[in-house]
Formats: sequence, structure tokens, C-alpha cells
Amino acid sequence: MLGSWKRPVGYFSKQLDEVSKGWPACLRAVAAAVILIEEARKLTLGQPMTVFVPHAVISLLVNKGHHWISPSRLAKYQAVLLEQDDVTLSVSATLNPATLLPISEQDELQHDCLTTIKQVYSSRPDLQDTPLSDFDLELYTDGSSFMSGGKRCAGYAIVTRDHVLETESLPYNTSAQKAELTALSRALEISTGKKANIFTDTFSGWPEAFPCHTNKAREVIKVMLKEIIPRFGIPEGISSDNGPHSIAEVVQGVSKILRIKWDLHTTWRPQSSGKIEQVNRTLKRKISKLCQEADLKWVEALPLALLRVRVTRRIRER
Repeated sequence: MLGSWKRPVGYFSKQLDEVSKGWPACLRAVAAAVILIEEARKLTLGQPMTVFVPHAVISLLVNKGHHWISPSRLAKYQAVLLEQDDVTLSVSATLNPATLLPISEQDELQHDCLTTIKQVYSSRPDLQDTPLSDFDLELYTDGSSFMSGGKRCAGYAIVTRDHVLETESLPYNTSAQKAELTALSRALEISTGKKANIFTDTFSGWPEAFPCHTNKAREVIKVMLKEIIPRFGIPEGISSDNGPHSIAEVVQGVSKILRIKWDLHTTWRPQSSGKIEQVNRTLKRKISKLCQEADLKWVEALPLALLRVRVTRRIRER
């Protein structure tokens, strides 16, 4: 802004990183806004700034960002765009010259960020991540890779509940991930023209189901200790549709019963051990600032200070 008129007084030119370049246009605009805000802060020196954006930035970050953006990058974007006191987002009302092109009204398209992201994310409308109720075919796929005689052997299999449809070996040095993708691709080819449910293995290679009285973490811990761990060993990872809180409760319960020691940092490693002291110093500084600015007691300011610490961009160790 210059006076009462909106006119450019400076230009910033920055290249997006390789990851951001592969995103849809709406998310590229979000990444560009974050980069330019960081550059503009070198001139504003903490003074309030208003960012005019043509895209629904807040809705994109909250509703669709996790489909494309990693959790760490998403936390950074939310911290810069939504959690900073000196940044205000506003939808740009400036006339877009592209709207002056002679296009008939019936061909005019209204841009909607959420609809666009949904269409780009699901590039195949006939593919869904939820099972079909009226399916014609139900397939199970698996791919594996192992070492034998100094060579990496791989293969895949496609089966139904009662029959083996296809089993093939793959060329040497084929990874397990490629074998899984090959099996999935062949299953799609086999089910051409039909409605099919295709299940891929994520742990044991076969679906596992156990009767439980409730869906609480206690029931999951009991099943894991009695059925899963004795047969397959301790899993490398756990995912659940109940959220990260449920996963954390299960992991802590299993670790306690198996007497697995938890180290919140690597022993005898100063770089990780110092993080606790660093977080303590940052928390004290944030609490002190909030108490002075908002006239709060430290107990009331603690949740806000924790939020700011958690969304602050993590600086990589050099």
C-alpha cells in the first residue's frame, strides 16, 4: 500500500522448492505466500502486514493440506500464516485482467480451491479408499522380496478367498515396494470392467480380526500381547483411525508390560539432550511475553505458550 492506493513499491522473486513445484496451483500459491512473508519480514521488522491472496488459504490448510503437505511443513505454514500476530490474511479484491477476456458467460468457470484440490487429488474418480458394498470381485494382493544365494528375489501373488488367480516371480533386485505395486497394478488389470475390492497387506500379509468388547486401548493392548506379538513380533509401526492419542496409549501400554525402556533422547548425545533445556528456555520466554502483553497469570498463559512452541518451525541441526 502506498497512501490510499494499492500500488507496487517492491518486488520479490523466489523459486519454489522441488516438492512445492509438484503441487496443484492452489497449494503452490500457499507456499509462495509463506516464502514471501518470510522475505517481507526483513523489511517490515515485525510491523503488522496484510497479505492479499486470491485463494482460500485457510480452508486449504485446514481441510485439504494434509493430502499433499507433510506434517512438519504443514505446521510451519500454519505457524507463518495463521499463528503470527503481525500477519493478517485478506482475500484480494483487485481486478484480475484475465476476467476482461471475451469469454461467453456459459463457458465461464468459477474457481473453487477445495473443489479443484479434490479433483486433482482423486485423479481417478473410479478409485476409492473405502470398500464397495456392491462389488463383483474381491481380490487380495501381496508382494515380497528376499535374499537367496546372494541375489535379491521377488515375486507377487493375487488371490481371492478360495482361489489363487496369479503368482509370478519378478526380475532380480526388485524391491518389495515395487513388487507390491506390481501386484496392485495386475489386480487392476484383472478386474477391468468390474467393480472390485482390492486389499493389500500391511503387516502379516493376511487380514486379521479379533472379537473385542470395546474399542478402547486396553482391548487393543490385550490383543497385541496375546495374538500379534507372539506370532509376528513387535511391529515397526502402528496406524489407527482413532487418532494419535489412541496409538500413543497403546504403545505406552505395550512398552510398560514388556518392560521396554523409553528414552526421550539418545543417551550421551548432547545435541538431543540439550533440546529439553532449549524448550524450557523458550517456554519461559513465551510465558513471560504473554503475561506482559495480555495481563495473564502464568498458569493461563501456559497453553498458549505451548501452542506457539509446538507450531514454531523446527530448525535443523547443523
